[in-house]
Amino acid sequence: MTEINKVALQKLNNTLRRIPLTGKFGDDQSVITETGGKYRSTQSSILGKSTGQTIGGMTAITQSDLYPGDELSVPAIALVTSDAKSEALRTPGKSTKSSDISTLTNSSVQGDGFMHAKVMLGSGQAIKNAYFDTVGEEPDTGYLLQFVPSKFKKFAQEALGGMSPSADYFSQIDTVSAGVQTSSNNIKSLTSGVLGREEAEIGNTEKAVLSSQNYIEELLKDVSKNSLDEDQLLEVENLIINGQNDQAINLVETIGISKGVDLDKTDLEKSLTNLSTSTASSIDRSRAKDFKLGKSSRKTKDLGKISNNWKGSSTDTKSYTFEKVNSLEELVSELRGCERPITETIVHWTAHYNNQGHVGAKEIHEIGLRRGFKGCSYHYVIKRNGDLERGRPISLRGAHARTAGHNKFSIGIAFVAGYNCPSSTPNPNRFVSAKSITAAQFKTLDMFLKGFFMIFPGGQAFGHMDFDRNKPDPGFDVGEYIISRFNKQNVSNPQNGPVSPTQLASLQRGVA
Repeated sequence: MTEINKVALQKLNNTLRRIPLTGKFGDDQSVITETGGKYRSTQSSILGKSTGQTIGGMTAITQSDLYPGDELSVPAIALVTSDAKSEALRTPGKSTKSSDISTLTNSSVQGDGFMHAKVMLGSGQAIKNAYFDTVGEEPDTGYLLQFVPSKFKKFAQEALGGMSPSADYFSQIDTVSAGVQTSSNNIKSLTSGVLGREEAEIGNTEKAVLSSQNYIEELLKDVSKNSLDEDQLLEVENLIINGQNDQAINLVETIGISKGVDLDKTDLEKSLTNLSTSTASSIDRSRAKDFKLGKSSRKTKDLGKISNNWKGSSTDTKSYTFEKVNSLEELVSELRGCERPITETIVHWTAHYNNQGHVGAKEIHEIGLRRGFKGCSYHYVIKRNGDLERGRPISLRGAHARTAGHNKFSIGIAFVAGYNCPSSTPNPNRFVSAKSITAAQFKTLDMFLKGFFMIFPGGQAFGHMDFDRNKPDPGFDVGEYIISRFNKQNVSNPQNGPVSPTQLASLQRGVA
């Protein structure tokens, strides 16, 4: 019997993860959020926490049944009081005719003697409409904002200012709904595009499986000996997806006969009779987290013995070989074994050119010796191809961040970068830039920082330029980088020097 080629679980997950990144999901979600916020800002109110509450000359004569936070579920019924004369009417350009004031305030004003209690919902738009109906002009948006719950104020300035008090209320709500519907349709369309099929009877997960690797199609091509064209493949697939396996077998046999193809009917029937479209039977879970990988094919290095071979400027580079870190697990093991107190990583570049891909930790060590230093100043060096090489052992204090004393509690890591130009370029200082750092190097930095935060979850990360104003490296804001990439926030000012583990814990408690 022909076996199906199952979909790799990792591949399926990758397909599903792509959904939010495809097209403009984020944009449409933002439109819905913003449109909803604008609508809520015009219809919600903080008036009505209690009967008799007065804001801006409007008094609540009812109280909302539910009051979560500062947003009422239903705006209160509001009565315009005489205070509204000063709060709402006495602004430049507004009418103060006695009939207008009487209409708004339920007070007896000399003139036409008209008296009327103006009652309305206490929402921003209702107040705006009532004001316009009475005075003939729109109230200032600033006046209306005092009724809006705090979480909707950012939307209210534009929303209340943009809604016309002379237009029909429901037509404006329809306009809002249309905007949301357009974004909703966009998302539906994008989802269909990623998942590939639109048949209502096929669930999203099944669609994603078929998009990852159409195992049914592959099986049909095999058992039909490629006798089915694209339309016929789709027709047979739909029969199988809908559980009509017998009809699928008959259709394949009929097409094979019509094209003179000698099919293996036994294989065809066995392969398709019990073919299931369920995700459970079509996903290869061999990469699942509980899969046993067996013994490692590479022995873990004796990191302590490697460190013992470091002798500073007298280091024998035959015994201390500035080895490459081969995996995150190897890095984590090394960081976990560090007995020196660590609170921060300092990121540098080495001031090399973009044609110096051969430079690594050994070359940095030799440069340090020529400059009278004790060899490599950094604990790790990231080559231009992304290789992470060991410099001096992390058990020893580095010599990369003397300003403000940052060598004390830090790990120093450096990109082989700095000049985004070849080494023969005249006036290379014109090309000092973070663009000299390769994508492979940034990927390795991410791997390093991931391991660093695993072992030192409260750790911080700074760039050399954060505390030494004479240094431009590494050319980008490391603090912002770790916020966006790892959701980690530095809490100390690096210009004030390093902090000990105890001090860092105290600062973080203060932030929390």
